[in-house]
Amino acid sequence: MFPAALLTYEIALFQNKWIDFVKRHWIFFVISIFISAVFVSILIKVMLEAGGIKAYRGGSFVNNLLISFYAFIYNIKLLVSTINYSAAYTISVPDPIWNFRTFFFVGITFLLFGLSLWSLKKTKVIFFSFFFFFVTLLPYLNIIPISTLLADRYVFVASFSYCFLLGIVWNRFYSVRSKRFSESFFKLLSIAIFIFVLIGYSFMTVHQNQIWENSYTLWADAVEKYPDSNTANALMGVVYMDLGMDEKSAEYLERAVQSLPYDYQSRNNLGIVYGRLNQPEKALKEFLTALWLKPEHDTIKINLSVFYQRQKDYRKCEDLLRNLLSRDPKNANLYFRLGLLYKEMGRYDDAISELIKSMELAPHVINPYEELGNVYLSRMNDIEKAMYYYSRGIEAAPKAKSEVEGLRWMIQDLEWLR
Repeated sequence: MFPAALLTYEIALFQNKWIDFVKRHWIFFVISIFISAVFVSILIKVMLEAGGIKAYRGGSFVNNLLISFYAFIYNIKLLVSTINYSAAYTISVPDPIWNFRTFFFVGITFLLFGLSLWSLKKTKVIFFSFFFFFVTLLPYLNIIPISTLLADRYVFVASFSYCFLLGIVWNRFYSVRSKRFSESFFKLLSIAIFIFVLIGYSFMTVHQNQIWENSYTLWADAVEKYPDSNTANALMGVVYMDLGMDEKSAEYLERAVQSLPYDYQSRNNLGIVYGRLNQPEKALKEFLTALWLKPEHDTIKINLSVFYQRQKDYRKCEDLLRNLLSRDPKNANLYFRLGLLYKEMGRYDDAISELIKSMELAPHVINPYEELGNVYLSRMNDIEKAMYYYSRGIEAAPKAKSEVEGLRWMIQDLEWLR
């Protein structure tokens, strides 16, 4: 957005002479636009692969565009009012989208545009502030629908225009003189208002810092303020997953997919949680739905393979891992998981073969060495080879302190059995 922001400044400064400015610096603008285009294309590619770009909200481009007007107005409200800041927001969009409220928001937006253009003749400050805000916010208005419709971070750069405009307004208010009031009246009033606003914003900053103390406090606050937010419920569910509180996790993840049915990540997490809660039918349904939504997502397939392994459906687990390896034959983690599967199935020679492949592809990861040692010790009764792989694991990953310490104790115990 830098070329557009620079052009906004030049138009505000020189009005009708900005075209001459562009002509004089056309090489700069061509290079800037080219660099911007390259990075935008990379960004869109990455977001498409990661699922960051979503289907059109409202089902069509036109409906999605109308929702962008809501995002624009809500971002202005978010910038000015700090009463209800949150890590996640929901925007109340009526269904159907074609109604009075939508046209009101569209009308307000065009009115702001019109007033800003008109102000160019009177005061350049309003024009520059508005259009700088607009062009720097443009990528986040969901004209191309992205995963998050509204977020504080989207307004960080755009907030400069608001601060700049406030500074100009206070400066002019400070300089007001009137015969009806004493000479220092407006000076003192402007200082008092400035201090009041500064204290208010400072208080909210300190308050938000307390909310961001940890993941639990952050998402608990977001869910409390916006109980219908997909993001807030999804991440609150992840927090409870990490805490091992699976029933609470399922409760929030269910809310997340209820508010956004195509949230494949929450469905994947629900599959994991239902599996832990010994609800295999629900777990399988969520995994398969997540895969239907995102067919090429490897993480979902790996989690599904773990589910099949826990359900003793070894054939399906093996088929999934083999399928993943056919597309990614140098993935050490997949060979490791296949080795664990064969170990559980009692196919120890196959387990050793897969674990060695994993070890060769990731020579500085301790887990394959440890599992190789375990297989040789507990399944093959080969103490020498067990000690050999335990020793190699210690040499390969000396920074894995707890695992290394455990292997050292194993070697020490095995020395007594030799």
